[in-house]
Amino acid sequence: MTRFIFFVLTVFFLFFTYPFNALANEPLVVFRPGSALYTIGEQNYQMDRETLLINDRLYVPLRFFAIGIGSDKRNFIWNEDASKVALINGNDLIIIDRQSGTVYINGRLVKMSLKPVEIDGRLYVPLRHFAEMLDYEVAWDELNKRVSVMAGKLPEKEIRKGKLRHEFAVGGSRFTPGESTLAQWQIALLQKNIYLTIQSVEQMSSKLSNPGETLLCYEKMLGDALIELPGDPEQAANNQNAITALHHLTGVELKQGEIFSFNNTSGPYGRERGYITGFSFSGDKVIREMGGGVCRTSTLVYNAVLDAGLPVIERHRHSLPVYYVPQNKDAAVGYGVLDFRFKNNRECPLFFRTEGNSERICLSIWEKHQECRSY
Repeated sequence: MTRFIFFVLTVFFLFFTYPFNALANEPLVVFRPGSALYTIGEQNYQMDRETLLINDRLYVPLRFFAIGIGSDKRNFIWNEDASKVALINGNDLIIIDRQSGTVYINGRLVKMSLKPVEIDGRLYVPLRHFAEMLDYEVAWDELNKRVSVMAGKLPEKEIRKGKLRHEFAVGGSRFTPGESTLAQWQIALLQKNIYLTIQSVEQMSSKLSNPGETLLCYEKMLGDALIELPGDPEQAANNQNAITALHHLTGVELKQGEIFSFNNTSGPYGRERGYITGFSFSGDKVIREMGGGVCRTSTLVYNAVLDAGLPVIERHRHSLPVYYVPQNKDAAVGYGVLDFRFKNNRECPLFFRTEGNSERICLSIWEKHQECRSY
């Protein structure tokens, strides 16, 4: 099953005053000034951006620094407008305001002489300052012109852990800091397809040091589906229409009891909505038709609905067999004639997350749980 967790992060810097081999620790990750190459263990990897030298300080993308120290991408959370980024690192909750560069650890404002900066849509952080703030050690290898980040002192982290007293609950799962780490709790939530929202992360940040209990907002994935698109050039128009229909579904939200209509959401299938001429089925014939190929997307929604266990109100089969899903798993649509509809019978609003390219289209259905409150 495809999981859409759309995490973006970037961070960290250095200005080193001691030699590379002054520390006996094995490096967790190694960066090179002005290079997109970084090393974890003995394996080299490629970043999508190069590290930067700003006023003789090395800045690296937060995302790749975090990956280098062992953080999973599922430990990244960001709000809808991407103005804030949250990172769970061990038992620390780090929130970065992308506009101001302000950094909070467990709700505490951290004063940094060098702040994270955003360049070309990517968040960079001063490596040494950021790494040492998280209790890692850094070293500069003058001979090989590279920077190593190593596990450092733990006592300060343990002190921070000892201050975490608040209890949190989400989706039937409870978390008391000190008994387990935030990362371990998040993994347990992910096994239930539950994801924390940025509002929840901000709640945790403000409540960590206070006694009591907080019920967190969260999003839960109910079901998803994926369809592989053919690479045959004759299928290009239909693939393009499928992707166009998918774009019209992005961010769609259904209130409790509301009925979703594919035609009303993605159609009508004309040029004004971005569609082109493809091919469709008419009885036992294949014909040229504007919007041909949108049935691949209606079929995608149908399969995600089946996976989520939601009630189908209207669904039609194609008049000829289709190859991109198993038999009897297709959903044909025709504007004003055939529709695909289902009902939100859940107690919470539902929304779609989508992803599509020339090779595949994906869609997941999520519940939005918004009863956040503290005691």
